[in-house]
Amino acid sequence: MGRRDTLILSILTLITAIGWIVFDVYHASIDTTVPQDVEEKLSPVVPNFDKNLIQKIKQRQIVLPLESSPTGSPSGKPTGAP
Repeated sequence: MGRRDTLILSILTLITAIGWIVFDVYHASIDTTVPQDVEEKLSPVVPNFDKNLIQKIKQRQIVLPLESSPTGSPSGKPTGAP
């Protein structure tokens, strides 16, 4: 490939890349819209916390669930291998 062919290929590649970038920017600017229901859900969270409730949670003891079964068997004892 000669020097002239390399120059032409480089210019065409540059034009293609610039065109691609321009098209992507244009497409993103006209196509990006947020639906109304999503926009409503994106509202900021109001940071009003009940400080008394948080203190009660910090002070409580560890409570195990009523039906805790670490092995998955109803009796709570490990079952034998089949």
